[in-house]
Amino acid sequence: MNALDLKSLAPTAGSRTLMVVSPHLDDAVISCGATIWTAVRQGWAVVVATVCTEAADDEGDGAAALFNGADGDVHRGMAERRREDRAALAGLGCTPVHLGYADDSFRPLRPEQRKDDYGRFVDPSRPLDVGLCQDIACALTLLMDAVSPTLVLAPLAVGDHIDHRRTAAAVGLVRIAGLRIGWFEDLPYALDSSEGSDSRRPRGASRLRIELTSESLSRKSRAIQTYSSQARFLHSGNHDAWFERLETHSEEIGGGEPSEVIWIL
Repeated sequence: MNALDLKSLAPTAGSRTLMVVSPHLDDAVISCGATIWTAVRQGWAVVVATVCTEAADDEGDGAAALFNGADGDVHRGMAERRREDRAALAGLGCTPVHLGYADDSFRPLRPEQRKDDYGRFVDPSRPLDVGLCQDIACALTLLMDAVSPTLVLAPLAVGDHIDHRRTAAAVGLVRIAGLRIGWFEDLPYALDSSEGSDSRRPRGASRLRIELTSESLSRKSRAIQTYSSQARFLHSGNHDAWFERLETHSEEIGGGEPSEVIWIL
């Protein structure tokens, strides 16, 4: 399996713009940060549009404060997460856009749920909320009209996180003539998924491997560490051991060569 030179997707200089649509503030960097850095090095303008970037007035029965709060203040917590995102993406040489939706932790719990029950976010039986997906699709359409991306990457929704599923569905609702769409593998969810990410790829999509270098891996690692507010959820303070798992996974999906994989129609 040969590595992909991203320039082959848009060979004309000056015509290459990649938009990565990220469910949360950190998903794009964790999932495909090395691909983003590689694209920038190859002359692409890269925009990372993150869907869930704001706090809601309704704090979701305390779940939002648990996952997003700074000492219980969700508005201050989300402001800190946006600051981290701007710093991380600046380190990769790309432009952040924050779409301003609240993540699922702000939604009210059902009576039988605990606020620390992470399982509710990854329940594949939960409905997507079609109206919300359509609203996000409208926001993405306006942004894409302004940016004119050569390629848009959306999450495959490996792991079934509800915000990832909604983001993927919203991208699928965008109707722009000639728009080329691809998908990235959701990390770290794919590390613990019992199904291979290839099983999620849309019918007819081609699997493309982005070969990773020591530089691109180092850039990705440093960018991930910028999201310090999320460290306790990602790796409980042991970034190096956790990142080794990401590196091992990259070799597995790359057939022995460190890689990130995207699927493109």
